[in-house]
Amino acid sequence: MNELEFVFKKIIEIDNKTIRLKETTEQKLQQKSQELQQEVKKLEKEQIDKVTKELEKKYEMAIKEAQENANQIKYEADKACKDRIKKYNSIKINLKEKIINDMIAS
Repeated sequence: MNELEFVFKKIIEIDNKTIRLKETTEQKLQQKSQELQQEVKKLEKEQIDKVTKELEKKYEMAIKEAQENANQIKYEADKACKDRIKKYNSIKINLKEKIINDMIAS
């Protein structure tokens, strides 16, 4: 084998190594890209789950607060109703007498 053949063979070897290196690099890049995509999906799911849990807690707190407000309003309404009934009962006899007297006087 002469020197020219040797040089050509070396060039072809280098070229083949370069092609294999390029293919290997592209495969590794694709693999890393897939791994990164999976990691991003995992992180997105974790964030969505975290936000969902936070929203559920806020929803439950809002429901609890609304129930407490409703109970307070009911308590105040019941108290006001009892106070009015008590007030009416205290003036009922006098009111009846006044109405009867007004009817008799008319």
